[in-house]
Amino acid sequence: MSKFAVQLWSMRDIAEKDLLRAIDVAGEMGWDGVEFAGFFDIPAQKVKEHLQKWNLTPISSHVKFPLLWEHLDEVLAYHKELGVQYIICPNAADWSDMQKTVEMLDEIRKKVEDAGFAFLYHNHNHEFVPVEGVRPVDLIAEKGLLMELDVFWAWVAGTDVVKYICDRGETIRFLHVKDGNLKKDTPRGGKACALGRGLVPLEKILQAARRIGIDDWFIYENDDSENSAEQARASLELLHSLDIR
Repeated sequence: MSKFAVQLWSMRDIAEKDLLRAIDVAGEMGWDGVEFAGFFDIPAQKVKEHLQKWNLTPISSHVKFPLLWEHLDEVLAYHKELGVQYIICPNAADWSDMQKTVEMLDEIRKKVEDAGFAFLYHNHNHEFVPVEGVRPVDLIAEKGLLMELDVFWAWVAGTDVVKYICDRGETIRFLHVKDGNLKKDTPRGGKACALGRGLVPLEKILQAARRIGIDDWFIYENDDSENSAEQARASLELLHSLDIR
Protein backbone atom coordinates (compact mmCIF):
# COMPACT_ATOMS: atom_id res chain seq x y z
CA MET A 1 0.00 0.00 0.00
CA SER A 2 1.31 3.43 -0.91
CA LYS A 3 2.40 5.84 1.79
CA PHE A 4 2.08 9.60 1.63
CA ALA A 5 4.73 12.13 2.64
CA VAL A 6 4.70 15.91 2.68
CA GLN A 7 7.61 18.02 1.47
CA LEU A 8 7.95 20.55 4.28
CA TRP A 9 8.75 23.26 1.73
CA SER A 10 4.99 23.12 1.18
CA MET A 11 4.58 24.52 4.70
CA ARG A 12 7.59 26.81 4.71
CA ASP A 13 5.55 29.66 6.21
CA ILE A 14 5.49 27.48 9.32
CA ALA A 15 8.79 25.60 8.94
CA GLU A 16 10.97 28.68 8.49
CA LYS A 17 9.70 30.03 11.80
CA ASP A 18 9.52 26.72 13.66
CA LEU A 19 10.51 23.49 11.93
CA LEU A 20 9.41 21.36 14.87
CA ARG A 21 5.96 22.93 14.73
CA ALA A 22 5.76 22.09 11.02
CA ILE A 23 6.53 18.47 11.92
CA ASP A 24 3.77 18.60 14.52
CA VAL A 25 1.32 19.88 11.91
CA ALA A 26 2.26 17.07 9.52
CA GLY A 27 1.88 14.49 12.26
CA GLU A 28 -1.46 15.84 13.42
CA MET A 29 -2.78 15.64 9.85
CA GLY A 30 -1.83 11.99 9.51
CA TRP A 31 0.96 12.05 6.92
CA ASP A 32 3.12 8.92 6.89
CA GLY A 33 6.38 10.73 6.35
CA VAL A 34 8.12 13.98 5.57
CA GLU A 35 10.66 15.25 3.09
CA PHE A 36 12.90 18.05 4.31
CA ALA A 37 14.05 21.28 2.65
CA GLY A 38 16.41 22.65 5.28
CA PHE A 39 16.81 22.27 9.05
CA PHE A 40 17.29 25.85 10.27
CA ASP A 41 20.21 25.00 12.58
CA ILE A 42 18.21 22.52 14.66
CA PRO A 43 20.32 19.52 15.79
CA ALA A 44 19.56 16.27 13.98
CA GLN A 45 18.82 14.40 17.20
CA LYS A 46 16.17 16.92 18.19
CA VAL A 47 14.50 16.66 14.79
CA LYS A 48 14.66 12.87 14.99
CA GLU A 49 13.00 12.80 18.40
CA HIS A 50 10.20 14.99 17.10
CA LEU A 51 9.64 12.69 14.13
CA GLN A 52 9.47 9.68 16.44
CA LYS A 53 6.82 11.43 18.51
CA TRP A 54 4.49 11.22 15.48
CA ASN A 55 5.90 8.02 13.95
CA LEU A 56 6.84 10.00 10.84
CA THR A 57 9.40 8.56 8.42
CA PRO A 58 12.11 11.00 7.29
CA ILE A 59 12.05 9.59 3.79
CA SER A 60 14.16 12.15 1.96
CA SER A 61 15.74 15.59 2.01
CA HIS A 62 16.30 18.34 -0.55
CA VAL A 63 19.80 19.78 -0.33
CA LYS A 64 20.87 22.68 -2.52
CA PHE A 65 23.55 22.05 -5.13
CA PRO A 66 26.21 24.34 -3.55
CA LEU A 67 25.92 22.53 -0.22
CA LEU A 68 26.23 19.16 -1.92
CA TRP A 69 29.27 20.30 -3.88
CA GLU A 70 31.10 22.22 -1.18
CA HIS A 71 29.97 20.72 2.16
CA LEU A 72 28.96 17.15 1.38
CA ASP A 73 30.64 15.53 4.38
CA GLU A 74 28.71 17.74 6.83
CA VAL A 75 25.47 17.16 4.90
CA LEU A 76 25.87 13.39 5.02
CA ALA A 77 26.80 13.33 8.70
CA TYR A 78 23.65 15.25 9.63
CA HIS A 79 21.39 13.06 7.50
CA LYS A 80 22.97 9.87 8.83
CA GLU A 81 22.16 10.92 12.38
CA LEU A 82 18.62 11.83 11.33
CA GLY A 83 18.05 8.55 9.49
CA VAL A 84 17.27 9.95 6.03
CA GLN A 85 17.92 7.53 3.17
CA TYR A 86 17.47 9.71 0.07
CA ILE A 87 19.51 12.86 -0.61
CA ILE A 88 17.92 14.90 -3.39
CA CYS A 89 19.34 17.79 -5.39
CA PRO A 90 16.32 20.04 -5.98
CA ASN A 91 17.79 22.06 -8.85
CA ALA A 92 21.16 22.34 -10.54
CA ALA A 93 22.65 25.81 -10.47
CA ASP A 94 23.53 26.04 -14.14
CA TRP A 95 22.44 24.15 -17.26
CA SER A 96 24.35 26.36 -19.72
CA ASP A 97 26.97 23.61 -19.91
CA MET A 98 24.76 20.55 -19.60
CA GLN A 99 27.51 17.97 -19.84
CA LYS A 100 29.57 19.61 -17.08
CA THR A 101 26.53 19.88 -14.80
CA VAL A 102 25.63 16.22 -15.27
CA GLU A 103 29.22 15.20 -14.58
CA MET A 104 29.17 17.19 -11.34
CA LEU A 105 25.87 15.62 -10.30
CA ASP A 106 27.28 12.17 -11.03
CA GLU A 107 30.34 12.92 -8.91
CA ILE A 108 28.05 13.88 -6.03
CA ARG A 109 25.99 10.74 -6.59
CA LYS A 110 29.01 8.46 -6.30
CA LYS A 111 30.08 10.03 -3.02
CA VAL A 112 26.55 9.91 -1.62
CA GLU A 113 26.16 6.26 -2.55
CA ASP A 114 29.60 5.39 -1.17
CA ALA A 115 28.37 6.79 2.15
CA GLY A 116 25.36 4.48 2.13
CA PHE A 117 22.66 6.86 0.89
CA ALA A 118 20.74 7.09 -2.37
CA PHE A 119 20.93 10.19 -4.58
CA LEU A 120 18.14 11.63 -6.72
CA TYR A 121 17.64 14.70 -8.88
CA HIS A 122 14.43 16.74 -8.70
CA ASN A 123 13.32 18.53 -11.85
CA HIS A 124 11.60 21.76 -12.68
CA ASN A 125 10.25 22.56 -16.14
CA HIS A 126 13.51 23.68 -17.76
CA GLU A 127 15.04 20.18 -17.65
CA PHE A 128 12.34 19.12 -20.13
CA VAL A 129 13.07 21.96 -22.58
CA PRO A 130 15.57 21.03 -25.36
CA VAL A 131 18.80 22.99 -25.65
CA GLU A 132 20.23 22.52 -29.15
CA GLY A 133 17.99 19.48 -29.50
CA VAL A 134 18.95 17.84 -26.19
CA ARG A 135 16.88 17.86 -22.99
CA PRO A 136 18.77 17.95 -19.69
CA VAL A 137 16.41 15.26 -18.36
CA ASP A 138 17.68 12.87 -21.04
CA LEU A 139 21.32 13.52 -20.16
CA ILE A 140 20.46 12.89 -16.51
CA ALA A 141 18.90 9.54 -17.42
CA GLU A 142 21.76 8.55 -19.74
CA LYS A 143 24.20 9.10 -16.88
CA GLY A 144 22.22 6.70 -14.72
CA LEU A 145 21.02 9.34 -12.29
CA LEU A 146 17.61 8.58 -10.82
CA MET A 147 14.94 11.22 -10.49
CA GLU A 148 12.31 12.45 -8.15
CA LEU A 149 9.90 13.43 -10.91
CA ASP A 150 7.99 16.62 -10.20
CA VAL A 151 4.86 15.88 -12.19
CA PHE A 152 3.61 19.48 -12.19
CA TRP A 153 6.74 21.03 -13.67
CA ALA A 154 7.02 18.26 -16.24
CA TRP A 155 3.39 18.99 -17.18
CA VAL A 156 4.06 22.75 -17.37
CA ALA A 157 6.84 21.99 -19.86
CA GLY A 158 4.28 20.28 -22.11
CA THR A 159 5.24 16.71 -21.26
CA ASP A 160 2.71 13.90 -21.45
CA VAL A 161 3.51 12.82 -17.90
CA VAL A 162 1.66 9.49 -18.06
CA LYS A 163 3.57 8.52 -21.20
CA TYR A 164 6.87 9.71 -19.74
CA ILE A 165 6.38 7.58 -16.63
CA CYS A 166 5.49 4.53 -18.71
CA ASP A 167 8.43 5.06 -21.10
CA ARG A 168 11.10 6.10 -18.59
CA GLY A 169 9.92 4.53 -15.36
CA GLU A 170 13.27 2.87 -14.72
CA THR A 171 14.79 6.35 -14.28
CA ILE A 172 12.25 7.48 -11.65
CA ARG A 173 12.37 6.63 -7.93
CA PHE A 174 9.72 8.94 -6.49
CA LEU A 175 7.03 11.29 -7.72
CA HIS A 176 6.54 14.77 -6.41
CA VAL A 177 2.76 14.89 -6.51
CA LYS A 178 1.88 18.48 -7.32
CA ASP A 179 -1.08 20.22 -8.89
CA GLY A 180 -1.46 23.63 -10.46
CA ASN A 181 -2.29 25.66 -13.51
CA LEU A 182 -0.44 27.24 -16.40
CA LYS A 183 0.36 30.88 -15.70
CA LYS A 184 2.49 32.48 -18.37
CA ASP A 185 3.24 35.66 -16.42
CA THR A 186 5.19 33.73 -13.75
CA PRO A 187 8.93 32.96 -14.02
CA ARG A 188 8.41 29.27 -14.77
CA GLY A 189 5.03 29.48 -16.49
CA GLY A 190 2.92 27.80 -13.82
CA LYS A 191 1.43 28.28 -10.37
CA ALA A 192 0.98 25.39 -7.96
CA CYS A 193 -2.01 24.77 -5.72
CA ALA A 194 -3.53 22.15 -3.44
CA LEU A 195 -4.07 18.75 -5.02
CA GLY A 196 -7.33 18.52 -6.93
CA ARG A 197 -7.61 22.26 -7.45
CA GLY A 198 -5.52 22.44 -10.63
CA LEU A 199 -5.45 20.86 -14.07
CA VAL A 200 -2.80 18.15 -13.67
CA PRO A 201 -4.34 14.67 -14.30
CA LEU A 202 -3.14 13.34 -10.98
CA GLU A 203 -5.18 10.16 -10.74
CA LYS A 204 -4.04 8.95 -14.18
CA ILE A 205 -0.44 9.84 -13.35
CA LEU A 206 -0.44 8.00 -10.03
CA GLN A 207 -2.19 5.00 -11.52
CA ALA A 208 0.51 4.82 -14.20
CA ALA A 209 3.20 5.02 -11.53
CA ARG A 210 1.55 2.29 -9.54
CA ARG A 211 1.34 -0.03 -12.57
CA ILE A 212 5.11 0.03 -12.96
CA GLY A 213 5.97 -0.03 -9.25
CA ILE A 214 6.75 3.61 -8.44
CA ASP A 215 4.24 3.59 -5.64
CA ASP A 216 5.75 2.91 -2.23
CA TRP A 217 5.85 6.65 -1.44
CA PHE A 218 4.01 9.55 -3.05
CA ILE A 219 5.39 12.91 -1.91
CA TYR A 220 3.15 15.98 -1.92
CA GLU A 221 4.68 19.35 -2.67
CA ASN A 222 3.15 22.78 -3.16
CA ASP A 223 5.22 25.80 -4.17
CA ASP A 224 2.41 28.09 -2.97
CA SER A 225 2.70 28.40 0.82
CA GLU A 226 -0.36 30.61 1.33
CA ASN A 227 -2.72 28.89 3.79
CA SER A 228 -0.24 26.05 3.65
CA ALA A 229 -1.71 23.90 6.43
CA GLU A 230 -5.18 24.01 4.89
CA GLN A 231 -3.77 23.17 1.47
CA ALA A 232 -1.74 20.28 2.88
CA ARG A 233 -4.74 18.88 4.73
CA ALA A 234 -6.95 19.12 1.63
CA SER A 235 -4.23 17.48 -0.45
CA LEU A 236 -3.91 14.53 1.92
CA GLU A 237 -7.66 14.07 1.81
CA LEU A 238 -7.52 14.10 -1.99
CA LEU A 239 -4.75 11.47 -2.03
CA HIS A 240 -6.81 9.19 0.20
CA SER A 241 -9.80 9.60 -2.11
CA LEU A 242 -7.99 8.61 -5.31
CA ASP A 243 -8.10 5.08 -6.69
CA ILE A 244 -4.38 4.44 -6.15
CA ARG A 245 -4.07 2.68 -2.79
